[in-house]
Amino acid sequence: MKSPNRVFISHAAEDRALADALSDLLIAGIGLTHDQIFCTSLAGLGIPAGTDFKTFIQKELENSSVVIALLTPNYYASSFCLCELGGTWVLSKDFLPFVTPLAGFGDLKAVLKGVQAIRLNEDSALDEMRDRLQLLTATPTTTPRWSMKKSKFLSELNDTLAKSPKPTIVSAADLAKTTAERDGYMEEVKRLDTELETLTRKYDALGKCKDKSAKQKIDLEFSDESEQFEALALNVKKAAKELSRGVEEALFYRARGDDWFPDGNWDGRLVDDIERNLLKSRDGIIEVNESHPKIRPVITALWELNEFVTKASPEFYEAYEDKYQDELSFDSRGFWERHIC
Repeated sequence: MKSPNRVFISHAAEDRALADALSDLLIAGIGLTHDQIFCTSLAGLGIPAGTDFKTFIQKELENSSVVIALLTPNYYASSFCLCELGGTWVLSKDFLPFVTPLAGFGDLKAVLKGVQAIRLNEDSALDEMRDRLQLLTATPTTTPRWSMKKSKFLSELNDTLAKSPKPTIVSAADLAKTTAERDGYMEEVKRLDTELETLTRKYDALGKCKDKSAKQKIDLEFSDESEQFEALALNVKKAAKELSRGVEEALFYRARGDDWFPDGNWDGRLVDDIERNLLKSRDGIIEVNESHPKIRPVITALWELNEFVTKASPEFYEAYEDKYQDELSFDSRGFWERHIC
């Protein structure tokens, strides 16, 4: 079983000798075990035979606690290495970017904007690495042993770097493409973080709520405007589904704040609703009986929908008008026929 405290060494394939030397330093100098290190180019620390390369790399990035990047000219020339950097940002990993003597800090501008890198050939930089990585092992080495292994690593560093071939420089187009992909990953992370925060607040609120209607209101609160509108309009339809066309018409006039004087087309059609006390007749004016048990839920649902329409954003109004080629107006005949009746 793999250790959860794993270190991912991100490096170019051409820098195998450097990655090998660093792995030895982590094991012999700090006390990490072989199964705590992932390094693609080293036997026993890389990708098993027959395994899908990209999928395995992705899983190793996800399962690693720390990512060390060996920033050499070969690294900058590798689009795959730059994609590993993008994955590191997406997963918000503890990140140790080492600049080697072969690569200057100026090379970081196009790849690691705003990231503080450290020099691989400096004592203090290696000590910083040790301070961060020895927390991953239950049996860290002693300081004298670390100092001895560190001195050996530094004394051999130039010879180690000399074993790496010169890179084939990546084209400006490939670099721009990879940088754009990285920026896309970062935007996606921001979106997912916002979505996760919203869902966390929603389920915290739902967990504290036992009343069914209150839970429905919480669901609406955390929905987007389109979802809220559709849900509220559906609530009105459900509440009014057993009401006659005459009662719906009286509700429409009530919403408009107008008196309804039915014309001859309604003769005889309202008698039953008046007798059932759903409608009231007064001096030729027909209005709903707001205290009736079948009317009260409809009025409540209409009030909630009207509240939403009143407070909806300009963007929602614009989207609505584009979709229906009509105004978003609660007292509009078209609105009622489309969403309520």
